[in-house]
Amino acid sequence: MFPAPIRPIVEDSELTRPHSTEVHRSLVAVYGLLIVGDVLWSALFPLGPVYRDELGLTATEVGVLLAAFPVAVLVVSLPAGQLADRVGPLRVTAIAGLVMAVGAIGQSAATGFETLLIARLLQGLGFGAIWPAGLAYLQEVLPDRLRVRILSGSMVVAGLATMIGPTFGGLLATRFSAGTPFLVGGVATIALLALLIGLRDVAHAERAATPLLQSAARLRRDHLAVAGFAFMALAGYVANTIHLLVPLDLRDDGIGEAAIGLGLTVGAGLFLCNSIVLARVGSRAARVGLGAIAAAFLGALCVIPIASTAAAPLFVLLALRGLPLSTLFSIAAPLAALGGARVGVGRAGVLGIANAVWAVAAIAGPVVAGVLSDHVGHAAPWLLNIALCGAVVGWAARSREPAIAS
Repeated sequence: MFPAPIRPIVEDSELTRPHSTEVHRSLVAVYGLLIVGDVLWSALFPLGPVYRDELGLTATEVGVLLAAFPVAVLVVSLPAGQLADRVGPLRVTAIAGLVMAVGAIGQSAATGFETLLIARLLQGLGFGAIWPAGLAYLQEVLPDRLRVRILSGSMVVAGLATMIGPTFGGLLATRFSAGTPFLVGGVATIALLALLIGLRDVAHAERAATPLLQSAARLRRDHLAVAGFAFMALAGYVANTIHLLVPLDLRDDGIGEAAIGLGLTVGAGLFLCNSIVLARVGSRAARVGLGAIAAAFLGALCVIPIASTAAAPLFVLLALRGLPLSTLFSIAAPLAALGGARVGVGRAGVLGIANAVWAVAAIAGPVVAGVLSDHVGHAAPWLLNIALCGAVVGWAARSREPAIAS
């Protein structure tokens, strides 16, 4: 199931690349693994109240369960990016897929909070390594002109998956059990891994691992890289506070997990549609100013639960959140990648750092929001979200950086 040893294939005038059939298999396999991973991640969102009721958890404890996935992503992202630049991204992708499959099947069979948490961590480890390694592999096997679209297209994949995941998880959990969505996801992961059989890493002249500290020192001097990481952090933090707090408030209003999942799916649908538009626009959409507008819109949406915790306005928040979040996520990776290219940091390494930035934010989001909600008050986490959005808007609005060159 692991890729064959590295050997060059003479196919492209600039770099040696696989044949078109292998490229198509690579796209299906990598994007498929990303879809399954995001589905498994977002399938838990409507199930938080179920696990809270079954296990007697507080909002903080549910937040810890939601944070387990991004914790694992944080742990693995940096070493996975470094390793992919050293030994080849396809090898790392294959191993990561196996780990994700084990975690998914383990979560379906978990009988207590501890085993559920361990399985969730395994899922996150596999998924966290697939993002930098898999996307770096696709950038290597496809022409240079498609690199920005590959990164923006990953947000289309994420949007599709997060549109499917909550409803998928909520409906299967309602019809069968809370573990059923994860069993299905584990089987799908194994099927996608079969597509990697016979594929190989490309002998790529541009791949070079840059030590982590040296990478960080270079990237922090590049304005576009900093902007990309800032947008990734803001979107990751605010999105995950929404995923924790809004389902809990809706459940307290008597809304079931299937309806909560449907509300999350509507927002993911807008996320998907906007991501498709931005991916088609390509490099022209990757502007720091656009990120400032999206951050301002996101902050405005966070006023809604302060004003009212009734079901109708909360469903409005769940729906409209997809627009600013998809914008921030879609432009973050291309901005960071361009910044990395300008300062000589390897592709997988940059994507690994971006993944780690998202993970830190996604971990902090539900944990901080849960603590503030439990011990300070309902409005506290939303006020913090608004302040963070305002800070990013203030910084980004001063930028005069041009769009990424086509």
